[in-house]
Amino acid sequence: MGMASNIKLWRGPAPPSPARDHEDALARFHRARAGTDSSIRVDCLPQLLTHGHKTERAVVLLHGFTNCPKQFDSLAVLLYERDCNVYLPRVPRHGISDRMTTALTDLTAEEMTACAESALDLAHGLGNRVTVVGLSSTAVATAWLAARRADVDEAVLIAPSLGPRGVSLFWTRRLTSTLLVLPNFFVWWDSKLKGRVPGPTQCYPRFSSRALAQVYRLGLEVIDAAGHVIVRIRWWGGIEPCEILDSVAVARDGSTFTITARVGSPPGEQPVCIAIARDTATLVDLGVLASGRYTVRPSAGDASPITVTVP
Repeated sequence: MGMASNIKLWRGPAPPSPARDHEDALARFHRARAGTDSSIRVDCLPQLLTHGHKTERAVVLLHGFTNCPKQFDSLAVLLYERDCNVYLPRVPRHGISDRMTTALTDLTAEEMTACAESALDLAHGLGNRVTVVGLSSTAVATAWLAARRADVDEAVLIAPSLGPRGVSLFWTRRLTSTLLVLPNFFVWWDSKLKGRVPGPTQCYPRFSSRALAQVYRLGLEVIDAAGHVIVRIRWWGGIEPCEILDSVAVARDGSTFTITARVGSPPGEQPVCIAIARDTATLVDLGVLASGRYTVRPSAGDASPITVTVP
């Protein structure tokens, strides 16, 4: 078991299963399309705009609550014309042809985060850097993703639905708990026009109280995690399964944190390995810190320490 050398540290939050290359990303996209049942509108299927090779930046566009990938058609084209590969996944239980469907009732926070994570994994085969854009409910999922994945290079949150507007955190928690246990009910986006509400035809004219509670539930998790100071550490290491991260140790001395990442080979029969260096990253949670300035440094290597300021 060895110690990772030349660790680089900076503020931020480790990819579970990133696509290996453009071909892998394309295969994942086709599987996502093939796994869609016939109840989904054709124009709401996952979309991919690719230049046929990996570009410098890939962008994931996560559509909003009760909408579908079609929502970002125009933006996707603009980004594509600026040399980005663009992926538009479909959030579960959205894009169904029957706009009065009750499928949204069963939407969970876990489904939203799983969708965001799989989209990020796919996008790593599309670009050297990945930007994730979320709107409304998926902006919350994007915030969740950015706090837990070291491989989100940029997160753009558009009108995140962290909770009801003008409602305190105390009452948001209680409202969310109540909506999660009450029988589901639907709310019209426009109580007068109801199903005749104008606008994009792929949108549902109403939303589920249970689904909204799941969005708020995820929002509360994001808010609760916001008090933690998280740093991302990176180092050049071997490829899995030849070399894996064994543990990360954090030692604190006053306002200084020293981080040690230990890597090694997995137990059991050793695979045949090729000596290839890989840029590796993981997230380290330093916990909730009082206001002040803190220094975070690696235990070995020549990487410069970073300063973290907690307001």
